[in-house]
Order: sequence, then structure tokens, then C-alpha cells
Amino acid sequence: MKRVGAAVLLPFLLLALEKVNLIKNSSFERDDETWHAWTESDAWPSVSISNKHDSCYIYSGRYSGSGDTRPNPGEIEWNYLESAYLVQAIPELKTLEDVDSLMLTYAVFPLNGVLTMSCASEIFLHFNREGHNWLWIGYGIKTPDWDLVNTSFLKHLGQVDFPDDTLWHEFTRNIGEDIRQNQDPVLSPTEQVDSLVIRVIGVYRNPWRGQKVFFDDVRLMGYADFDVGVKEITSAEVASPDVPYTPEARIKNFGREDADDFSIILTIEDSTGIMRIDTVPYTLPADTEDTLAFDSVTFPVPGAYNLHIRTEMVPDECDEDDEKSLQIAVTGIEEPVTHQPDKVDLDVRLVRAGFRISHSISAGQTGTITLYNSAGQRMESKTVQGAGETVMGEGLSNGVYFVMLDSPDYSLSHKVVVVQ
Repeated sequence: MKRVGAAVLLPFLLLALEKVNLIKNSSFERDDETWHAWTESDAWPSVSISNKHDSCYIYSGRYSGSGDTRPNPGEIEWNYLESAYLVQAIPELKTLEDVDSLMLTYAVFPLNGVLTMSCASEIFLHFNREGHNWLWIGYGIKTPDWDLVNTSFLKHLGQVDFPDDTLWHEFTRNIGEDIRQNQDPVLSPTEQVDSLVIRVIGVYRNPWRGQKVFFDDVRLMGYADFDVGVKEITSAEVASPDVPYTPEARIKNFGREDADDFSIILTIEDSTGIMRIDTVPYTLPADTEDTLAFDSVTFPVPGAYNLHIRTEMVPDECDEDDEKSLQIAVTGIEEPVTHQPDKVDLDVRLVRAGFRISHSISAGQTGTITLYNSAGQRMESKTVQGAGETVMGEGLSNGVYFVMLDSPDYSLSHKVVVVQ
């Protein structure tokens, strides 16, 4: 497929680099092996449970894992420690100076519902797995009476008390800045960060203490060397049958290295499946963006069409920005006009009972308000006079709709999207 309609917006100007999620690569959602889970114990067998994809309590579903140290190991006569680990390696090794913020959401389920019977969880960056000076540096979440211990290989930058409920809570820290300000131990900006480690701890402290902790929306934000993505689909949301429609998107190289060879792939789907696929080979200098216009397409009939534009490059350090989608409503109805007489007005608001429609037309004149679906089919119609309000469209399903006011002086229309 030839490259067409590319307009370079910023060909020579170096922009401020945007942060991306460093722990996600192109296989993140499709390959759960990017997260690793295991348990460790002072005794055998371990009673803790580590689950890298736990669907029973999910915040957003971008990632959900859990560590459970609630199971009681029974009679214990010595200091006993259980650990449940969740680890993800950073696909492309990064240095400390690349790392910015650590963000996640978490929820704590205490042992037997009693918070004081819980212990702690830890969130770390792991450094230098190939060397002898490996370190875990991060944060501890704990019950108020629990003292987390620092050792030569494990350093806490901060400690946070467990919440007193089982709701989701956000944890956000500029871990890069916290580490750079930390002088014990001293780390060079070029030290390599190789993985993110989450550890849930259970321990015998007369009696047993443990908890189950869920993690979701896990993000380690920083700066990539290799990352291209779709910033925005800029083509219209509405089209007409048999009228050429040009798909268009802003493509960005988020990385510090030139992207000399990658692909931009367009997919358009109708109700029966894929109706068109285009692949455009592309290049982008470091930290620049283009607007790409694909060859025009003609939609044969009214209806809802799905447009997907994605990038593919190897290596690519973040998959979250690789694809954007847009639903296109193909109908013969025009979008709202930009110029209209003062005496004609139409306003549509979505309310529980449907659409509340405010209208205004010239005194003494009669107009018609009509509700259409995205295929241009008339669903409801009412005759109105002067200024007033009316309600239409009770019980509508999700989708795109149009409300049109026809009067002797003018016609106006509004597009409304129902999402419940």
C-alpha cells in the first residue's frame, strides 16, 4: 500500500518527550506471561497464593493481580514468613534517569475481616539483575503497628498505612525523584531498572497475620527510546452514503530514537465484518508527529461503521498508544449548521426519560421535530409551535441519534450519543 496524504506537522522541532508506561509491551494484554507470579515460604509447602490475573475483583481490567497470605499455616512455634510475588520485567532495560512515576490502584482484604490481623505489602523497582549490587527500592503498605525493615538489598522510600476498607485506593509517587533524592544507598542515574516487583507478606506474630491484596492499573511511567503510536483520529464521526470519506489520524513517535521502519494499519468494519484493510509503511524522526490521510472510502449504505488505526513497530516499548478507534455514523442527515437566524433555536439534552428538546421558532409558525437513528430511519416525530420543550426517545439503546427541527424559515439538527 502506498503512503498517501501525509502532512508533516513538526518535522524539525524537538518536542518535550511524553511519558509512557514502561512495563507494557506489545504482548501485554495477549500474553499473561509478561507478569510472573510465585510464592516463597519459611516452610514447605507454602500456603500463600499469587495470581497474576485475578478476575474476582477488578478496578478497570487493564491489569488485575493479587497476592493472598490469608491462609493459616496451622500450629506455628517459630517466626514464620509467607510471600506472594507479582513481577513484570521491563521489556527494554531502562536507566534510573528514564523513570518517573509509579502508579497503581490496590484494595486490601484483611484476615477474617479484621484489619489488625493484616501485615504488609511492598512495591519495588528491581535494579541490576546481572550484577552483584542488585537492589529492591520502593514503598511499603502496612498496618499502623507494623515496622518494615530495610536491609542492604531492600530499601523503602516511604511507608503508607493500609486503608480501613476494602475499596480501591490509588497509589501515585514520583519514584524516580524519590530515588534520586535518596542517599542511602546512592544510585547512579545510569543504574539499570529491570523489573517491577509487588510482594504481599504474611507473618506469624502471635497469632498469624496476613491479607489478600488486589492490584490494578499498574503503571511505571517514564521515557521511551522506541515507541510510536496513534495520538488521535481526526476524521469526521459522521459520513453520508456514496460520498467519499477520508480517514485521518495524528501519528507520533514518542521515543528518543528515529522510527525508520514501522507500519500504520487501517481497518474499517461494517455489520458483517471487515470491509477494508490498508497498510502504510512509515518513518518518523525522534519526538515528532505527522497527520496521515488514507485513501478515501465510500460507504455503500447507512449504518454504523467502526474505524481502527494502529501502529506496528519492533521494538515498541509501550502498547497503550498503539491503536485508536472511532465509530462512524453513516446517514444522509446533515450535521448542525453553524449559522442560523436568531428566531430559530434547538437544544437537546439527555435525561432519564430520553431526550429533553428545547425549541424556538417564529411566532405563529408550525415546525416539526423528528428523531432519527444513525441509519437515517425516522423513529418519532412531533409538531411544535413557538418556544417550548418536549421529550422524545424514551428507552433508547446505546448508539448515535439525530434530532431535526424543520420550520418554514430554517432546519436544524443535533447529533446525540447515548452511552449507558
